[in-house]
Amino acid sequence: MAKVKNYSAETRGVAQVVGSLYGLDFEQIISINRRRDLVDARKIMSVLLRNVYKLTFSKIGAILQRDHTTMLHYYRDHENLVETDPDYKHFYIRRCYFY
Repeated sequence: MAKVKNYSAETRGVAQVVGSLYGLDFEQIISINRRRDLVDARKIMSVLLRNVYKLTFSKIGAILQRDHTTMLHYYRDHENLVETDPDYKHFYIRRCYFY
């Protein structure tokens, strides 16, 4: 499994923040498991890497061991959830928006 120490300081920082929010380590976040908390953690991590560090979907996909179309889907799904799911929006704004 990939270790977060092999990535940039930005990626390590985002992984640490997202991991602490969900009680997960980096290996769990990038796993193939489709449990809701893991998918949401990957989604939040991809959005932060995109919005804060302006990484391409391809680079984010390489970090999370997914292809760029999955990252695009995560990004669009995040935008939709912020608009339609009050619980998701509240979580994102309260916990991640500061980043």
